[in-house]
Amino acid sequence: SEPASSQNIVVSEIMYHPADPSITEIEAGFTDADQFEFIELLNIGDKIIDLSGSRFVSGIDYEFESGSLLGPGDRIVIARNRSAFLNRNPDASSWLATKEFSNDTGLDNGGERLRLVGIASDEIRNFVYDDKRPWPEEADGEGHSLNLINAQNSPDHSLSENWTMSSQGGGTPGQEDDGLSQENLDQDNDGLSAFAEHALGTSDDSPNAPFMISFDGEGRTIITHTRNRKAEGILFSIQLSNDLNSWQDAAEEYTKTSDTSINEEINQVIWRSSSSKKSAQFLRLKISR
Repeated sequence: SEPASSQNIVVSEIMYHPADPSITEIEAGFTDADQFEFIELLNIGDKIIDLSGSRFVSGIDYEFESGSLLGPGDRIVIARNRSAFLNRNPDASSWLATKEFSNDTGLDNGGERLRLVGIASDEIRNFVYDDKRPWPEEADGEGHSLNLINAQNSPDHSLSENWTMSSQGGGTPGQEDDGLSQENLDQDNDGLSAFAEHALGTSDDSPNAPFMISFDGEGRTIITHTRNRKAEGILFSIQLSNDLNSWQDAAEEYTKTSDTSINEEINQVIWRSSSSKKSAQFLRLKISR
């Protein structure tokens, strides 16, 4: 085995604001939605990981006991209240950690910093999640969890674009979210995921180029793309970058000027820049829930 590190462990799922307890759960003694909070870790390495002594030091208090091992591709779920968690997720006992959040700590419904360190206090994960856009607001009390997108690739946890809501209520503790896995497919290899194709109203069976850039007579940039009216809860925004590494929202520079129907299911959306830019810049269309 090898010790837990930033090279082999990710925080793959966060249930920070669970749905309110049902009547049955209340009758069982679980009256507070916070009792159903959990955090899931995933081993993205190819060796068994020794989590002994690894601990959360911000957000929640929790330390893994000696002998805590996690196999390649396996997940472990840390619950705030094990009894409440098992009442709501009776089939998830195999992935449940032996202890609960310590010192009466819990996950903040408004977002907070989560910091996981190794046995030698080395940084494993240190990031802040939020409950406001551009973070997925559906994870804030609507029954969904935050899920790390393409977790096996160890994406930057601090970027909202690397998180999405779980595809089903209650999350998928201890398991891969199959709904998200399907959304990330790109069967036609055109660089657009199945999720993006659905949002744009195109097909993942044949390559598409639904994002077009042109210029008007005054040199202002015009961005055109399609939108599937049946894809509910989808947000589109334009982002700018000077180096392809750091991206910023371009709401001040680009305004949506039209969103008109072109057939029974698809709209054409047009964005225009407020001025003519002389310096080079990169543009991208962000599609999110």
